[in-house]
Amino acid sequence: MKYSFRFLGRAPDDIQNLSPELLPEFWRQMDRLAEAPVTLSIPGAPPASLPNRQIFAFRVTLPDGRQFTFRVHFRYDQDETTLAVLRVTVLPHGGPPLN
Repeated sequence: MKYSFRFLGRAPDDIQNLSPELLPEFWRQMDRLAEAPVTLSIPGAPPASLPNRQIFAFRVTLPDGRQFTFRVHFRYDQDETTLAVLRVTVLPHGGPPLN
């Protein structure tokens, strides 16, 4: 079963603020998450996340060698077919957060 997404809280702004060069791989990874959230995510726990959230982490390497680590914070919606995405964070590998 493939889940759908609902973007809540800060997630819409987080995605809108992503660099255009990161967007294609971000959406490819989100498609992977929609197919298998149970196997691709870990439970969120303080201080990295609030309780009752899952975290899907992945790394993107651009053609110029720069690397970025994404963390998608989500929870399963009540309808059990939707993932409610609450936050998307991006860290350049070895640097401060981009958003």
